[in-house]
Amino acid sequence: MKKNQYIYALLVMFLGITACENYLDVNPKGKLAEDEMFEDIEGYRSAMYGVYASLAQKDLYGKVLSYGFLDELAQLYYSPYEFNRDNIKEVTTYKYKDLKVVDVVDNIWKKGYACISYVNNILAHLEKEDLNSETDFPYMLGECHGLRTFIHFDILRLFADNILLKQDASGIPYAYDYDLQNKQVFSLKDSYTNILNDLTKAESILEECELNNKTTTPTSYQADRYTQMNIYAVYALKARVYQAMGDNQNARNYAEKVITAPEFQLITPSSENLKAVMKFPADNELIWGLFNNTLYSTLYDDFISTDIVITPRRVREDLTDIYNTKEFQPTSQDYRYQTFFRPSSTTMFIRLLEKAAEVDEDITKIVQGVNLIRLPEMYYIAAEGWYNEKPEKAIRYLNDVRNSRGLADIDNSKVNQKEKFMEILRNERIRELWGEGQIFLDYKRYNVEFYDLDMKPIKPSPQIFNLPWPEAELEYGSTFKK
Repeated sequence: MKKNQYIYALLVMFLGITACENYLDVNPKGKLAEDEMFEDIEGYRSAMYGVYASLAQKDLYGKVLSYGFLDELAQLYYSPYEFNRDNIKEVTTYKYKDLKVVDVVDNIWKKGYACISYVNNILAHLEKEDLNSETDFPYMLGECHGLRTFIHFDILRLFADNILLKQDASGIPYAYDYDLQNKQVFSLKDSYTNILNDLTKAESILEECELNNKTTTPTSYQADRYTQMNIYAVYALKARVYQAMGDNQNARNYAEKVITAPEFQLITPSSENLKAVMKFPADNELIWGLFNNTLYSTLYDDFISTDIVITPRRVREDLTDIYNTKEFQPTSQDYRYQTFFRPSSTTMFIRLLEKAAEVDEDITKIVQGVNLIRLPEMYYIAAEGWYNEKPEKAIRYLNDVRNSRGLADIDNSKVNQKEKFMEILRNERIRELWGEGQIFLDYKRYNVEFYDLDMKPIKPSPQIFNLPWPEAELEYGSTFKK
């Protein structure tokens, strides 16, 4: 039942009438339809599924904010062709004002804030309800606070400065209402405060729902919590936020809330097990993801099709160096390298298979959604958070992930200093999170030099790391600008 409702939301969206825009119209002309939408619990469920469906579209986490635009900025892919559908050349050279790139950047902002407005509309209606009248209501309330945080946080990470470098910088508009009036632009510090306040509300509500007061017979909405903003997703998101702020203690504490939960465990090393955790839903390692069984067509075009006109993505050519294959041993080989990538049978290029499928597999059955947060990331956050106080514990967390991917423990001499450890950790994150839109954000957070596809260094700078605000930002922004 739950999957069918999610599919319905996706069908409505892909037929050209976005589920949320149809039901959650924030303009006065949509008031009647809006009131009818929230007449009963089924209407609320449809509204929530519509939000998740909107987040899963390819302009957001279905492509652009996962393996698409963000991983192109991280220099993970290139196109061998001068003309290609996604203008990778302009993206990988950071020509943000190029007309071919502007729409992509603007849509991240616009569609992200549109989803926030849908969430705020649901929150406004929930505030009028007796939350005890339906067991789903508290879940939805907690999810909405978490979702509002999640979207704001990614917009903040992309469009604002690194808080570790520029504490007093401008942040972003933080939207608490569902109207389209101008929103106040908060400072960077206050933007993080707003995010943590929302997350704390989500944490309190969802802990009560999912950990302290589980219903005996869950409703269809309460099943399969990994497809919705759940309590462990909130913990994981808090770990991300605190890490971005440089608060190692809180970052590791929240990461460990997930690591120690009985619901999750790292896989035992094998190629088949790795395939299972890299495709949605990631067995035992998925904290939160989005259902979308329409992604297969885009992934096929991007990674499997041999049509040179519509297939722009090829994996960067120094892949063996990234995975350090020269150090592979019979008892220490990285299954990620062996499983994610495969030379094409018809060309010299290496293709990413991580999010797609083998050519002879039925991609329509394999690709069912997108993973947003997985367990290994929590190990990395905990490792980084512990190194200054307990380096041996930090190294153990790092080795736990390596072991589950087929690699032996790393030689202690390679991680006996903080600088060495952080370099290894950053490399491990690249190997694990390839195709998930996190690597470019890592470069920005760590403020480190990285290399383009020709192995030329890219110096860290706001011009590279900060996406430009849309020219039409006044639709959401205030009179105070950066």
